[in-house]
Amino acid sequence: MSNTPNTITSLRDPWQASFARALVGHARTLIQPGMDDGPHLTRALYPHDPTAATLAETIKQRSAITLADSGNLTALNRKVSRITDPVMGQTAAFNATIRDAVQLTFDGAQSVFVTGQSASTTAAGFVKRGDAIPPVGFDLSTGITLEAGKEVKTITVLSEEAVLGPNADVLIQAKMTADGAAAIEKLFYDTTAGTDTRPAGSRAGVAKINATAATGGAAVALAGDLAALGGAIAVCGPAIIYAAGPATALRARLLAPLCPYPILSSRGIDENILIAMAPSALVVATDGEARIEISKEATLHMDSSPTQLSGNATATPVQVAFPIRGLFQTRCVAIKLALSLTWGWRGAGVSWTDTINW
Repeated sequence: MSNTPNTITSLRDPWQASFARALVGHARTLIQPGMDDGPHLTRALYPHDPTAATLAETIKQRSAITLADSGNLTALNRKVSRITDPVMGQTAAFNATIRDAVQLTFDGAQSVFVTGQSASTTAAGFVKRGDAIPPVGFDLSTGITLEAGKEVKTITVLSEEAVLGPNADVLIQAKMTADGAAAIEKLFYDTTAGTDTRPAGSRAGVAKINATAATGGAAVALAGDLAALGGAIAVCGPAIIYAAGPATALRARLLAPLCPYPILSSRGIDENILIAMAPSALVVATDGEARIEISKEATLHMDSSPTQLSGNATATPVQVAFPIRGLFQTRCVAIKLALSLTWGWRGAGVSWTDTINW
């Protein structure tokens, strides 16, 4: 089998492909004898993709990658969605939600204050010529403050065979987007209060709405839930997005094929929960950078809640991390990514229910 990378990729976004190819170039320098320059190998493997080589050069210098400002992207495209697309994929529920949100960059600031979303309908009116025009000022009494320094971090482990194969860029991107989307969406949709480390989950502090009874049948119960949830946040509209676990979202689409609003599927939401969101009330922010490291010699605690490898030496019996994977011994490569990301809601833009009856 040839080791020449496939130049035809199933990745929908060329930027996603460039990101994965830069990772392939560097990962192969760790595996193949005589290969010691990631950017040079990336150019050789993907001569048709200069953006990949540019990203590979940044990784070589161990600098932060400005994901929103590479290739043919313009300053107008410096949005959070351009940062998270390569990590999560364009079709991820989180990315589909934030495209209509207020997207900000910190640009060196430690925090950003965003005024609350007003429900006022008197901000403009007809005024006779020569009469005074009523001014509209910002209401600084309500709003949210987003703090910089919050980072989503993940480590993706792949076999050396996958990295050396002809479809390495496709496989790496597929693996990273699947892992990244599930991990970030689990945090985005949960009910956990915010801390110094992470932003609050979107449902934190939001009282659930009672589900509609099933007395009129499944379709009627679903219609009642959609109307109740959407009505609770309609003031933050006009766009509304619904999200649910994979099976729940599929049932909803089948029962309400004419629903005018998207019903997104996310592995980050438990089944039988339905969430409605008004994206215009959502604010997301980033510093525009991601940090990448690649290793084939690290030792990892392969657990969703990892601990130090030495464990707790004072416990009886002595506790050590388990299970452990040595990358060198198992011929694997690990890709570590740290992504600056935070969010908040500047209005009542979330409603939800559970124990649904359809």
